[in-house]
Amino acid sequence: MELKAIFLISIFILSFQYYVKAENNVYVDVIVVFKEKVDEKIILKYEGKIEYIYQIIPGVSAQIPLKYLSDLQNEPSIKYVEINQAIKIQQEIQWNMYRIGAPTAWVIGGTTGNHLIQVAVLDTGIDGAHEDLSVNVVWCYVATDEILPSPCFDNNGHGTHVAGIIGALLNNIGVAGVAPSIALYNIKVCTGGGSCFIDDIVEGIDQAVRGPDGIIDRDGDGQVAGDPDDDAADVTNMSFGGFGPFPAMHDAVIAAFHYGLIQVAAAGNSGEAGVTEPGSYPEVIAMGATDINDNVASFSSRGPELDFAAPGVNILSTLPANQYGSLSGTSMASPHGAGAVALIEAARLLHGLGFLNFNDTYNVLAETADDILDPGWDRYSGYGIIRVDKAIQLALIPTQRSTVVVSYPTVTYTEYTVANTTKTFTYTNLTTYLLTNYSYQTNTITKTTTVVQRFFTIAYEKAALMDYMTLLSFALLGIILGVGLGILIRRVI
Repeated sequence: MELKAIFLISIFILSFQYYVKAENNVYVDVIVVFKEKVDEKIILKYEGKIEYIYQIIPGVSAQIPLKYLSDLQNEPSIKYVEINQAIKIQQEIQWNMYRIGAPTAWVIGGTTGNHLIQVAVLDTGIDGAHEDLSVNVVWCYVATDEILPSPCFDNNGHGTHVAGIIGALLNNIGVAGVAPSIALYNIKVCTGGGSCFIDDIVEGIDQAVRGPDGIIDRDGDGQVAGDPDDDAADVTNMSFGGFGPFPAMHDAVIAAFHYGLIQVAAAGNSGEAGVTEPGSYPEVIAMGATDINDNVASFSSRGPELDFAAPGVNILSTLPANQYGSLSGTSMASPHGAGAVALIEAARLLHGLGFLNFNDTYNVLAETADDILDPGWDRYSGYGIIRVDKAIQLALIPTQRSTVVVSYPTVTYTEYTVANTTKTFTYTNLTTYLLTNYSYQTNTITKTTTVVQRFFTIAYEKAALMDYMTLLSFALLGIILGVGLGILIRRVI
């Protein structure tokens, strides 16, 4: 018989899980990541028990006798051994407000979502029998070790609440989600007590990439999100967080990012203590929380990793057993972001446009967000409150080939004299599309360069902010030789 003991070390992080057997051997839950490929024999060599073999990173979750832990860590083929920990779901209790323009977005995009776009909800589970969710919950997977009364049972309520914000049905019952016709993958990685152990989270991300058929990248093209040949999730929501480091979780997030999944997470309920993992990762969109008056919630984590804000105070949504209730936290803000991304992708699919990757999606959201504090990005609200209606309007602009004439003044650069100097270049728009002037900043001078006045024509693709950066790069590379350029666009990977 095994006894599991969990030791709390903070509101976000739980300490190690130990398994004590009758013969007084102490076992510890670990994540073992190999440098190249998994070697199960090494785990067995140290009397370990493998619980799960990850496919998106070369690692396993396992139970290892504590007495062999240091020996295992010193194995030359092993990259690292991480003690399994738990991080907490981001939850406080109160208010709901429809602030992000979802109803208008349904009209602009011509859709409330469809089941060809899947959002994986990594959480405490979802009540798949709920009257406002049952149609949209199409698959479930349990990563936790709990004994449940039924498959994928939500024994906490947090996951069902999060799922309702993303995809509660538009059926004149209860509430409606941001994308009421989207498909939901119910991936249970958090326990009924609200603890989310790292090995279960990694397993959940692994399953989101694999999808119901269990196969990663069926057609071998390196992309699973937005690929009709694969049933992987297109978007993931992770309404939990903790202060790490958690290298296995980050490795899994990076792997999912490279497969094309757009990952959204709660920024954390830690205020000035900073954005928690996984929201702090550059491959993840971190969502902070605001209230009905557009004030940033006092608990909402601040910091340089914060990306956007959304309602997160007193949000009314679904709860198990056909119930409804209000909760507060960045856990409630995050699914607004995930639902918005899913709705954007569904609208593009309906209009015959391709799947927007992480960078393009990020830039569409950044261009269309409502500033509530300083213009542009700030550490309290990111780029502001997301506006899915404006985002869809921008995302549905078809790619156009346009001609732009760029002109610039005569400028003489002397070595070391113009570092961090801003020069503004203008261009003439020959199309009917509205373009915006940008200022370009030079950061590094490598030699004295004289720029004479001249004109040239380049091809310009009208779409989102990335195209403006393309214009900037081509224009300046053609103009200034020997001048290094710094583009102050945040979190473009």
